[in-house]
Amino acid sequence: MSRRAPAWLPLVVAVLLAACATPPPAPGEAPWTSGRLIVRVDESAGQAAQSLSAAFELRGDGESGELRLNSPLGTRVVQARWAPGLAVLETPDGEQRFDTLEQLSRQALGEALPLAALPDWIAGRPWPVAPHVMSAEGFEQLGWSVRLARQAEGWIEARRAAPPAVRARAAGPGGGAVSLRALFDVPAPAKLNLFLHVVGRRADGYHLLQSVFVLVDWTDTLHFELRDDGALARHDLGPALPAQDLCLRAATALQSASGTGLGADISILKRVPWGAGLGGGSSDAASTLLALNRLWQLRWPRARLAELGLALGADVPFFLGGHNAFVEGIGEKLTPLALPAARYAVVKPPTAIATQDIFMHPELVRNTEAAILAGSLDEAGRTGAPAAWATGFGKNDLQPVAEGRCPEVAQAARWLQARYGNSRMTGSGSAVFARVGTAGPPVANFPEDELPPGWVGRMCRSLAEHPLLGWAG
Repeated sequence: MSRRAPAWLPLVVAVLLAACATPPPAPGEAPWTSGRLIVRVDESAGQAAQSLSAAFELRGDGESGELRLNSPLGTRVVQARWAPGLAVLETPDGEQRFDTLEQLSRQALGEALPLAALPDWIAGRPWPVAPHVMSAEGFEQLGWSVRLARQAEGWIEARRAAPPAVRARAAGPGGGAVSLRALFDVPAPAKLNLFLHVVGRRADGYHLLQSVFVLVDWTDTLHFELRDDGALARHDLGPALPAQDLCLRAATALQSASGTGLGADISILKRVPWGAGLGGGSSDAASTLLALNRLWQLRWPRARLAELGLALGADVPFFLGGHNAFVEGIGEKLTPLALPAARYAVVKPPTAIATQDIFMHPELVRNTEAAILAGSLDEAGRTGAPAAWATGFGKNDLQPVAEGRCPEVAQAARWLQARYGNSRMTGSGSAVFARVGTAGPPVANFPEDELPPGWVGRMCRSLAEHPLLGWAG
């Protein structure tokens, strides 16, 4: 069964982003907590950021409770109630019942959100059922960063800090062998190019590159459910994606190459912007290949998946490789690197840039000297890359052309330079990033309120490896 995000999805997400609560008296029953919800929905797939609000009423705890969301005019939008062994979702379309609150959340929203933890979070404390880590701003729990800086004013804010763990569903009818039927919450992380040099061009027109790619924690989330009829269908949990995006093309290519008669329903919650140089589409394709390889029980090795991925896009092999890497050729030559942990401020102007337009531009520099030899990277891959690579080595040869076609790229670079003392475009743009510091001590929040209208930005942490590293040999 496929899942589509209902029209009230942003309101439920708002519960987990910000709440200003006051507990009114309610003699004779469990007290209600009520207040106003305010949400900022980040830009995704070229859609502008939005601000929404709703009234909420909440009572109970993670074991038993009830949540009501009302529109600004007082109309009941959705109601959820839960008790041990039962969770009920009521909308204007009717009532649905689930075994757990997690199942309710996933069915309604396309991914499991920590609704059970919400009563404790609004009270300014960690949910006692799950591990947590205290921080200078509050605490981190269940992949979320809960901030308490404005608790005295009645405000509690929570932001997604990390992608949720992948969850699987299996079935074994009649007590027989168990087969995998679904994979939920599959992450697809973005990447940054710490530098990007164009060192030549092949006879077939493909450009030869040298670059260092680093994975960051800006992720899309995908869900896969097995179909026995061989059909492939994609369901967008956010803004509509192109009909034949890389994700669906990857699924079609793997199905054709493997000869399997199985299909899949694929749902995508898109967070990484398109046309940004962040590799969002390529990452979705790589995670799709890895997930369907497992769901269809093909057991293809990583190298075989990478051959298929390269035909889809030059960045796909990197995301299949599983490690930060020095990348050569047209993207197929990867040398794993142990890069130092870091934080990056990333900004994307509204304009999306087509990669092909940049590489076809007559003013593109195509003869940067190949300053690094792959053979010299063996030791670096074991002990850590040269520090200069993570602190401003080289340049991005595509940036001057991108700035000429899209002046906002230069504006974004200046914006970051003024705040962090450095900036560089990633990929073919239009996103630009700045090194902020190590991933250890806390850093200042991203100054979203200073962004020009229509821009999107966030603070990203580097990843030591791909979350799906162990999914192929």
